[in-house]
Amino acid sequence: MKKGMALEQVAYAIIALVILVVVATMFYRSGQGIWSTVETAFSSESRCLKSGEVVSTYKSDIAVLESTLSKESKDSSAYREAQEKLGALYDEYHQCGFSETLSLSPVAKLALVGYYAAKGNTAAAIALYEEYLAQNKVTPDILNGLSDLYKLSGNDLKSLATLRRIVAENPDTKDAASAQYRVGRYYEKKKDYTKAKEEYQKLLNGNYFSELAEYAIAEITFNNEKPAPYPSTLSGEQEKEVDTIYNRARASEKAEKYEEAIVHYRLLTSRYPTARQGVYAQYEIGHIYRQKKELDRAVVEFTRTPHYGSYGALAALELAQTKIDLKGIKKPI
Repeated sequence: MKKGMALEQVAYAIIALVILVVVATMFYRSGQGIWSTVETAFSSESRCLKSGEVVSTYKSDIAVLESTLSKESKDSSAYREAQEKLGALYDEYHQCGFSETLSLSPVAKLALVGYYAAKGNTAAAIALYEEYLAQNKVTPDILNGLSDLYKLSGNDLKSLATLRRIVAENPDTKDAASAQYRVGRYYEKKKDYTKAKEEYQKLLNGNYFSELAEYAIAEITFNNEKPAPYPSTLSGEQEKEVDTIYNRARASEKAEKYEEAIVHYRLLTSRYPTARQGVYAQYEIGHIYRQKKELDRAVVEFTRTPHYGSYGALAALELAQTKIDLKGIKKPI
């Protein structure tokens, strides 16, 4: 009886061993699971414990990743993979508490800036950017990136100072104009419209962003400022005459007889150029040409509109928009 029980126990042991081997084989073949996790954790812990001899392995691993980063486009999957591995290595090294500072190439530092920015660690990204700027050639792209990070961290003053640095160090360039436009946008979003217009005005008549700045100024004026009063008012008889001409113009316009409508509107602009009705008529002429996609003519007519009242402000806004459309410019977000 004892012999039978012993044989039964041996059989159970063999079955358990077979199950264990099968499970272990499944995990091993998949390359994932508990064994790889334990192995990774043990390996990482071992690297930290062997502090005297392991620093050089970090350096060699990073050197391999730096080589990949320098060869690959930032949009490539190979670059992003190397960037993630570099970030993980860099974090691990500092978590181990090694005293020796890792020397990183400029390419590696910029990759780590992107790594930490994506992780939401703006403080680390800013520190690496500032370190990079202290040791390498400064470009507008780098300064724009740093300005964005300062803004994300809530440091508006440093963000603005960095944009102004781009303007000062790159005069008469598209990069400088873009930075100047962003300064204006900053004040506009803060609802400091006087300062915003002052910053936008620095771009007028320039080679870049002039039309966008003109539109921004016109939009601020239209939405936030009281329009200049119309210099002229009409008598009762004049009002009747204006109503008759205006009704003819509107009827022609609705019938899509645009040239006929323009003739009636021009009659109003010639007789009452600074009255509300005359300013409106001039604006409407520009608007008709804009609807007809004759943008060059629309620019001319909007420019002729006197800057009085809401119609004068509206004409300035549509003038700026028409100039933007003529050049096919996309408004920045």
